[in-house]
Amino acid sequence: MFCSKCGTNVPAGVAFCPNCGQATGGVTAAPAAPVYGGAPVYSAPTAVAQIAYAGFWLRFVAVLIDSLVIGFGAGIVGGCIGGITGGLMAARAQ
Repeated sequence: MFCSKCGTNVPAGVAFCPNCGQATGGVTAAPAAPVYGGAPVYSAPTAVAQIAYAGFWLRFVAVLIDSLVIGFGAGIVGGCIGGITGGLMAARAQ
């Protein structure tokens, strides 16, 4: 057998030309067969858990608490910013 790229005499059963490295096709590895563990197993879809509605009054109290927490945080941040800007304005006025 001869190499298709360089023409060198290649011994039978060799996968690549010893002169140029061209694949000769003399030895081909068979692709690995996929391994199956049998028939695929399918399960029925499970039901999604329903979240219970909390009710009007419970949600109303939650909104009030959230408003107080956010208002308290905003008051602290606003007070700090107001103190800083008030101090800067007083320093500028002198």
